[in-house]
Amino acid sequence: MALVLAACGGPEPAATEPETRTVSHPLGEVQVPGEPASILATDEYAALNLLALGVEPAVVYGSFGSEVGRVVLEDAGITVVPGATFSESPPIEEIIGHAPDMIVMTGGAEMQETYDALSPVAPVVAVPYYDTTWQESLTAAGAAVARTDRAESMIRTLEGRIGAVQAASEPGPTSLSVVAETYGDCCFSAARGTPLSTILQAAGFTRPAAQDIDATYGELSVLPISPEQLGAHDADLVIVPDGEYYSADAVRAQPVFRSLPAVRDGRVLQVDGDLWFGNFAFAVHWIATDLEAVAQDGAAATVGVPGDATARWEQFRADVGG
Repeated sequence: MALVLAACGGPEPAATEPETRTVSHPLGEVQVPGEPASILATDEYAALNLLALGVEPAVVYGSFGSEVGRVVLEDAGITVVPGATFSESPPIEEIIGHAPDMIVMTGGAEMQETYDALSPVAPVVAVPYYDTTWQESLTAAGAAVARTDRAESMIRTLEGRIGAVQAASEPGPTSLSVVAETYGDCCFSAARGTPLSTILQAAGFTRPAAQDIDATYGELSVLPISPEQLGAHDADLVIVPDGEYYSADAVRAQPVFRSLPAVRDGRVLQVDGDLWFGNFAFAVHWIATDLEAVAQDGAAATVGVPGDATARWEQFRADVGG
């Protein structure tokens, strides 16, 4: 019997530790699973970058209230949990119930408290969004999920798409002014060096001198424009964003805005502000697609609206691959 037990027994094989990777991000350095099984994205924009990189998050929160993001993610079979505002009060108990093994969120220093609250639940990676280029943001998203080659390929493709707009810009408008309103304050524009500004420049468009300056409002990298300053923001075409956080009607209601020559001549175009001020790969492609139409048709251009989300995403995937 002892011989039988000896033959059948023996030491248990040593347990192997799960493979991990070290990821550096704006809020520190963290060990994440080598192959995460259940990623939770705290917002739609982080989730859209993951999906573009070929990684499907298990849980997504609708922190930005993006209609386009919700449609694209639900088309992919991913339910977007509405209502959470992670910058204020992340639903920790609810998140624990999802049992993620990795959390990806959008933001940097402004999200430190949220990062600290989520870190005991699972490893958290913050993808920079404000005060960074779209290329850097996409590179960081790729590093978070070990898809750096894929991110680099997408960047090359998107840069080529933007550059192609410049080649097609004749005889369209050559200068664009972007005037936006949010949270009841009029008005603001994108500062020099922000993702939108760099895309417009790379596509061959100039901006009014009053918009070609550095940010004057902290981490959001925006240029506040008081109503009486709007007269300095005329151009061949004036772009007015509208959306979840943007009100085109509030801009149009400003008397000085209505007096701009471009506005009086009907050279005004309303665009999706949530995408035009976005800093993620799909937003970059969306802007480039709109600019192609603007380069050809000016104020008569047909630009993207939330109802185009599915078709625009399919075109995006076809262009970048995947």
